[in-house]
Amino acid sequence: MPRKCAITLEYCQEIGGSNALMLDVANVLKSKYDYEIHFRVFQLSDIVRSRIESAGHRVTDLLKTDPFQLRGDYDLVWGAHWPVLGMFLLAGNVRFRNLILHSMSPFVDFERVIFFTDEADLILYNSLENFQLGTYSENINSEKIHMFPNSLPYSFFENETDRIIPRHDFSYVSNHHTPEILQALSIIEKKGYRTRKTGRLFGQKQVDQSYVDDSRVIISMGHTILKSIARKKHAFIYDRFGGPGYLTEENFAEAAGRNFSGRYAGCRSAMEIAQDLLHNMPDGKNAEALYARAKREFHLERNLADVLDGLDVSRPWRTPDRRKHYSTLIMCHSHYARRAGLLRMLPDTWFIPALDVVHAHWEVDVEILAAETWKHLEVKAPAFFRFSELVRSFQVAVFVLEGPENARISAVFANRDDGEVILGRSGIPSPHVIRKFPGDAGAKRCGHHVILPLKAETRKVEIRARDEEGKEHVLARITFRPADSAQPEER
Repeated sequence: MPRKCAITLEYCQEIGGSNALMLDVANVLKSKYDYEIHFRVFQLSDIVRSRIESAGHRVTDLLKTDPFQLRGDYDLVWGAHWPVLGMFLLAGNVRFRNLILHSMSPFVDFERVIFFTDEADLILYNSLENFQLGTYSENINSEKIHMFPNSLPYSFFENETDRIIPRHDFSYVSNHHTPEILQALSIIEKKGYRTRKTGRLFGQKQVDQSYVDDSRVIISMGHTILKSIARKKHAFIYDRFGGPGYLTEENFAEAAGRNFSGRYAGCRSAMEIAQDLLHNMPDGKNAEALYARAKREFHLERNLADVLDGLDVSRPWRTPDRRKHYSTLIMCHSHYARRAGLLRMLPDTWFIPALDVVHAHWEVDVEILAAETWKHLEVKAPAFFRFSELVRSFQVAVFVLEGPENARISAVFANRDDGEVILGRSGIPSPHVIRKFPGDAGAKRCGHHVILPLKAETRKVEIRARDEEGKEHVLARITFRPADSAQPEER
């Protein structure tokens, strides 16, 4: 009789790194270890459901069921994403023998390992960065901690498909909007190169062996970078966090330590990215070396065997102590209620853990310049910002309609005080501007969002716009002041 395993996941609305990895894990657990797999998830889309069920697993969207009716005994619970795990273990009547906690990011709230650490048999972190940031404040038994890098099944490292000449020169795989990448691709398309875009904004598609083999270069971050080098393709790390560009033997260790996310490698202009893509492509020896290293360090069957060897499968059946975890249940149910749309039950409740993050409180001043010269100009930003090693991004929203000499805006960007330029996402819907200017077609999508990666020494940022004639306009200046240096008000 097969053993039973439950896997918990948040946000299964689209194909992403976490559900792609856990589907690979589930496939190996089923084929190699005779586990029957049941995914318990939040926000399940048809495309993710189809991928899971076609692999022979069961999946339930807890947002569309009553979690308090959950019943079952599971030999193994693989717990990723604490809100789902908490509802699964505490709401109904579930027993388990072994419990694994798995964090796949140090920055997303629901990825943190904060609950059930006493009950867990193993606690997994996917990268050195995650381990360092995830364990520095929590009181976790170090004997339980295990490094489990995002890995690929052996089949991904097997021989290339029959296609010899890829049909695409560059493929961009992302669920995020990164303006400088899209502009860089536009630049190289005009030079005759063949490009392809896949993800939330471009259309979902499974990034399997044949997809990767059909491209010379993959532009992405995270799990997809690993897929690229497993197929001996050139991998270019760049996405919403910026990135170092081409993955090489020299930068491999640093990139892998941050799960190939590109964090803290800096942002670039579209032209710089295009030049890097076209002129700095590594040679075939680099691809062969990275392939060998990935096969050695990111082999899923081998890494999974190391994890399962650390489990005592003969443990007696257990359930969490609900009295001990009463606060946990409240927090998890609050998350569940908001995600499930149960607003009448908890109309204004949205709990997230009060994590022990050391941060600096910055005051934020926004000075809008020459607003009278524009038909409409708004620059919105929070009045304060908590800067820390974990949080370095600050979002500014800009809504702008026609300026001097009927100037129409083509792009909005930020100039940081160290000279770095950060492009914004344009064409954001703007209902409140439509209501103010019902006859202006440009009012429909005159919003721009700029996500600023800040540094500890950042103090000033200029928000600028470029019109269709190529002329630049300074819209606003933003000043950051650490709270302890704020000047007292005059009496």
